Amino acid sequence: MGSTFLVWCTRTTSASPWTIFSMARKCYTRSSRGSVPMVIDFHTHIRRNEGSPADFVAEMDRLGIDKAVVAALIPPTPELGDGSNEYTCEVVQRYPDRLIGFACVMPMERNAPDQLEYWVTQKGFKGLKLHPPIQNFAPNDPVTYPVIRKAIELDIPILYHTGPIYVRSARQTYGDPNLLDELALTFPEAKIVGAHCDPLGWLPAIAGKHPNLYMDTSVHFPDRCQLIPGLGEMILTRATSGISSLADKTLFGSDANPTYGLKRFEQNVEPLRNLQVSDEIKRKVLGLNAARLLKLEVTDEGGSDDY
Repeated sequence: MGSTFLVWCTRTTSASPWTIFSMARKCYTRSSRGSVPMVIDFHTHIRRNEGSPADFVAEMDRLGIDKAVVAALIPPTPELGDGSNEYTCEVVQRYPDRLIGFACVMPMERNAPDQLEYWVTQKGFKGLKLHPPIQNFAPNDPVTYPVIRKAIELDIPILYHTGPIYVRSARQTYGDPNLLDELALTFPEAKIVGAHCDPLGWLPAIAGKHPNLYMDTSVHFPDRCQLIPGLGEMILTRATSGISSLADKTLFGSDANPTYGLKRFEQNVEPLRNLQVSDEIKRKVLGLNAARLLKLEVTDEGGSDDY
C-alpha cells in the first residue's frame, strides 16, 4: 500500500520520492504526538565533515523536535572542528522548514556589523551566536558594541555562551554570566540570550532582572535538575520583578553537536518534558518563547509560519 501510494505521488506531482517521504514522515511524527505545540531547540551546532545533516534531522524527528537553531563557531579550533557560516547556510537551505541559521562573526573586527547584516538580510539568518571564551572577548567590551547595535537594528537575538568551557585556549573569565548583566543595562533594546543556564548559578537571577535577557537550558539545566528533585520546578515558577515567572524567559536548548553527538537532543529535551509543571509552562519553555524571539507564528497544530 505504502509503495503504491509513493509511486502514485511521484507520477502525479513534481516532488521527488525523498521529498514525499520526508513530508509523510513529518506528518506522521506530529500526528503521533497529538496536539503538541511546536518544539524549538534554540542551541545546536553542525560542522562540515562531521556528522550527517540527514541524521541530525532524523534525530529531531524521532524526538518530536520541530525546529533547531544551528550555528558555527568562528574561528574554528582544533577541538571544535571546521565551522563556517557558509556551511550553516548550505545545511539550512537543505532543510529550510526544520533548521534556522544563526550567524557567527568575530565581534571585535571592524567589518563584523557588515558581515552580520549580509547573513541576515541576504541569507535569511535569524540571529547571532557569540562565544566570548573561545573568541577571546568580554561581552561588555565596548569594542563589540557596533555589532550589538547592528543586531538591535536587525531586530535579532544574540546567543552568548556562558559558563564553563573545556577548550584549553579559551578564557573562562569571559563566560561569566554577570558580564551579561552589564550588557543588558547598556543595551535595553538588545535581545540577549545566555546559554547553558545553571539553575544554581547567577543566570536565573540576571534573566529575571532584565526584560530583554533570556536563558537557554542546554546541558547544565537538565543535569542539575535531575540531580536535585524539584529544582527545575522551583526555578520555572519563581516570580521575578516585571514578569510573571522565569518560565517566560527560558528557552529549550540542547547544544547537540558533532563533538558530543546527537545524544544531547534526548538528554536535554526529555528532562524538560518530565518536569512537574503546568502544560502552559512546558509550552513556553519548549517552543513558544523561542518562537516569539525568532518571530515565528505557532499554529494550533504545532506547526509554524514566518510572520
